Amino acid sequence: MTFNEAKGLVTLLSSNDEEFLIKVLTVISNCSVYPANQDHLADAGCPLVLRDLIISPEPTVQVSVVQAIASLANSPKNQATLQVCIPVLLRNATDPEASPYLRALSLTALTNLSLGKVTVAPYIGKLHFLFKLLEEGNTIKIQALKLLNNLSLSPDMVPYLLATKCPPINGMLDNKGDRDITLQLLTFLGNVATVAVEQKLSTQDLPADDKAPSPEMLYSTLFGLLEKDVISRKMLSLLANSDEEISASAQKVYDVLSQL
Repeated sequence: MTFNEAKGLVTLLSSNDEEFLIKVLTVISNCSVYPANQDHLADAGCPLVLRDLIISPEPTVQVSVVQAIASLANSPKNQATLQVCIPVLLRNATDPEASPYLRALSLTALTNLSLGKVTVAPYIGKLHFLFKLLEEGNTIKIQALKLLNNLSLSPDMVPYLLATKCPPINGMLDNKGDRDITLQLLTFLGNVATVAVEQKLSTQDLPADDKAPSPEMLYSTLFGLLEKDVISRKMLSLLANSDEEISASAQKVYDVLSQL
């Protein structure tokens, strides 16, 4: 794709024909597989147009827009421009009345948008909705964990994650559980525990306005007197797992918890 071709596609996004608009958005999504095309679309102003289209009242258009955003968000050049879409994407992802496909796509878009520098503000007050997704089916659960993993790489985000109400996670840490879910959860726990230990975070350091009741916080799940022992035993069990990635990830969590 040349820059002029990208510019032509962006011009077509002004169409009022819903069926035609969906076709254009599909072409943009498909072309965005290639990094060079992502840059051309960025230079042509595509992310700016998508920011306006994401609030389309037409469900089919909105799905196609979110798909295009998810594709373009793989490029650092587009991520900054598309950050303003995060509130809408969060609303889609956590809305039980939205279609499963739109929810999964929105989580993918949020995950890609968090590949670079994480913007904390849009997530404040919303993280408990993301954690609740861990109680849903595997498709949504795995996408939510991928997003939480990216967020956990931001030291500024970790205190908010630790303050959030955490659903029961022990069942996801069984040797017989779904491999991808177990691995994603172990990576997440390892990330947040590492930052907490490095920054010497206590419950007093967590954001007061976003803090769940003490026994329900992720902080308590990891570092509570009784809960820490439960998680540590889970890690010891997973250390014997024949899957090297799971075993190594469990070792990381166990080693961090052992420092306390």
